[in-house]
Amino acid sequence: MAMTVRRLYQQVREQLKSGGIESYAAEARFLFEGVLGIDYQNILLCGELEASARQEQLAYEAVEKRLTGYPLQYITGMWEFYSFPFEVGEGVLIPRPDTEALCDVALRYLNRCGCGRPVVADLCSGTGCLAVAISLKFEAAKVYAVEKYAAALTYLRRNVALNKADVRIVEGDVLEGGFLEPAEPLDLIVCNPPYLTKEDMEDLQTEVSYEPETALYGDEDGLLFYRAVSEQWFERLKPGGMLAFEIGMGQEEDVAGILGRNGYQNICTYRDVCGIIRVLTAQRPSC
Repeated sequence: MAMTVRRLYQQVREQLKSGGIESYAAEARFLFEGVLGIDYQNILLCGELEASARQEQLAYEAVEKRLTGYPLQYITGMWEFYSFPFEVGEGVLIPRPDTEALCDVALRYLNRCGCGRPVVADLCSGTGCLAVAISLKFEAAKVYAVEKYAAALTYLRRNVALNKADVRIVEGDVLEGGFLEPAEPLDLIVCNPPYLTKEDMEDLQTEVSYEPETALYGDEDGLLFYRAVSEQWFERLKPGGMLAFEIGMGQEEDVAGILGRNGYQNICTYRDVCGIIRVLTAQRPSC
């Protein structure tokens, strides 16, 4: 009996389920769309078409890889953030729904700050998901994306081009301070830094262990980047400008203390869709 597209899909789905993948149905769809280029509607409408030997091979290889714990997003090579597509792969942090809360907060600030042409810096930009989404959703903004690592820079450049976003890419280490050129004052800094502790790194989920340690590990206490960015980028903010961090669960008091000691005011917290405090913002005093 010839292998049909529908039967192949059913096999992929059952193998994922048997392998302990909790969201096996959704993942089967993502694998078919991302690896085979067949969306779910075509499975329903054209499922009796014969699957090619190449399609079978790709499907089984993708399932085998996924069952080792390899991230679904790396297998498909694409992931969505804020309804925009982003290329992903080894060497770059996978965009997460948690980070959309930071994007929400940033866009609300830009919409109410009254800046005609706000200047924004996305530090530790990675895939560029924040920089790209902010640029596309607030077209008046002048957006910089700062990234240090070569692998991540490759994806950052691809994603800016893929989304036709007006984002200026800066290669540099945010721990070395506010080095942007030209040295113009910033209305907003957003940063989703590495914030896992040494203990967190020793207890990573299998999927997360494939992501780059440089995008995850924030020193023994997880606070290295919060200390450095709060101090070194303070002078780059305009008076009244805002710094917005994504934070790990339970880090809000520590990060708020760091910001307060570095002279910031109006420190606020925001929750993600799961009700976890995920974003912390603060402003440079106006005078």
